[in-house]
Amino acid sequence: MANLRALFSSNDPAGVGSSEAFANRQYQWNLVATAIGQRLRNVAGPGFDVENLKAPRNNVIVFHGVGGIGKSTLLRKLEAAFSTAEQRPASRVPSLGKERCARRYLSGMDPLTFDYEDLHVRVDRGVFELFPLRGSGMPHTLRVPLHRLGVLVHYKKPNKPGELIFGVVRDPNAALYGTDLAAFGYTSTEAVRVPHADEPLFRAYFTEVATLAGRRVV
Repeated sequence: MANLRALFSSNDPAGVGSSEAFANRQYQWNLVATAIGQRLRNVAGPGFDVENLKAPRNNVIVFHGVGGIGKSTLLRKLEAAFSTAEQRPASRVPSLGKERCARRYLSGMDPLTFDYEDLHVRVDRGVFELFPLRGSGMPHTLRVPLHRLGVLVHYKKPNKPGELIFGVVRDPNAALYGTDLAAFGYTSTEAVRVPHADEPLFRAYFTEVATLAGRRVV
């Protein structure tokens, strides 16, 4: 009893310790890890068609419950888990595997953009998007997941500007930039022509994109 009186009669916080513990969320960690792994296997499979918008897809995980049970904390921990290993929380985080692939779907980083004449392209959350601007001659936008993106500046003659080709590759192991023409399953050739002197601009941008996607350039 004397010890209890001593504890509760003092307002000095020095005698009371505290620490952060994020507990009882292993089931949710495993759910996310399983969902991401299944998603990566599905999009990398031979039967996946990015153009087939009618096929059913499960792209959303919802955590719900009364206020104060840790939903926002869980999301912050998930965000940290998809960052570098040094930034992961100290609580038990399952191995998600293929970290760069997973990060490109859930990363909160700002979009990576590039503009050239009448073309505007960007990469956001694992998806490459090309937008039509006035005078570009493009009838619609192009959206391709990074693991299937192919880009090529194709020079037919050494003294002539090259054709700018975007498309979907059949094999995700194909080069993202400098893609072989035979590797494309679908292509969109833009009206823009790229002089030899401007090719390094495209190479620099798509090298950064390839690094984000864990792919290569040639």
